[in-house]
Amino acid sequence: ETTIPTLKTELKHLPESHLLWKINPFEFERRTYESYSSLTKLFEHPIQYLLNYLLRIRPVELPQTGIGPLLKGNLAHKVVEDLLAANILKKEKHQWDTLIETQIEHVIKSEGNVFLLEKNLLALQNFKNTVLRSAKILFEHIHENQWEFLASEMELREELEIPMLGYADLVLVRGDEAVIVDMKWGGYGRRRDDLARDSDLQLLIYHQLLAERKAYKKIHVAYFILSSAKMLARNKAAFKNSIAVGIGNEEENRKVVWRKMQSTYVQRLDEIAAGNIEEGAGAVLTDLESPVWDTSTEQFLVLSTASKKPTDPYSNYKKITAE
Repeated sequence: ETTIPTLKTELKHLPESHLLWKINPFEFERRTYESYSSLTKLFEHPIQYLLNYLLRIRPVELPQTGIGPLLKGNLAHKVVEDLLAANILKKEKHQWDTLIETQIEHVIKSEGNVFLLEKNLLALQNFKNTVLRSAKILFEHIHENQWEFLASEMELREELEIPMLGYADLVLVRGDEAVIVDMKWGGYGRRRDDLARDSDLQLLIYHQLLAERKAYKKIHVAYFILSSAKMLARNKAAFKNSIAVGIGNEEENRKVVWRKMQSTYVQRLDEIAAGNIEEGAGAVLTDLESPVWDTSTEQFLVLSTASKKPTDPYSNYKKITAE
């Protein structure tokens, strides 16, 4: 009879995630430039800013092999940008369909091979139809409002109160005016609400960076939602057939939000330097200690407190960041 040896083990629970991490105060080198992505992490999830941008610790990103919004958005961006660079707006309108369809085929073959699998043929046709319709409507918005294509993925870099670096999807010009169009695959409701609440930080950053060049008397901003072919803006000054959702004095609102961004930036960096690093958004407001959550002062940005999605409780990285 064989006896199998056994080992006595002590069962321990994984550590609970924390809303506030207290560590020894430390000095760190500030980033040369911040981006919309880094500021979002700093404002809403300081622990992730510390890990991702100061310590450069990031979760492993697995290659995307399926068809999702990111792939669709990237391919649609490429189609639009290439066609504008090729001066499609100077072609006759009756040529647009053929030019767009040809470019879609080219981009899919070069960057979207997953669409060519037999199981994805229906998704491929739906994607082609969506991008064809969306690109045509976008070009019509540009053409009928007499805008001219200036650049795509324009680098905008300035040493402001917050040193910023960004890449604007589309920059169009009309005399001494410019408009920045940020293309998104989806998220119509969210972008509409951001514009209505003056919390569209990405467009605000791009506007501020382009304004520093002092090349234009008036700068407009807008979102174009590719999946639904909708142009969203605060008003109809740039695109007369856009969906206007802004309220109040646009210029004054922009100044107020920029001032609050600066205050929130300084406050969050001071907290990190002092060793008080908050997980941030996604928790109950009463459990959060930072003054940035106090809306009565009108000093800081009103940050998101949306509930978190359930995630793998055994992920070490997500346990640290309280995701």
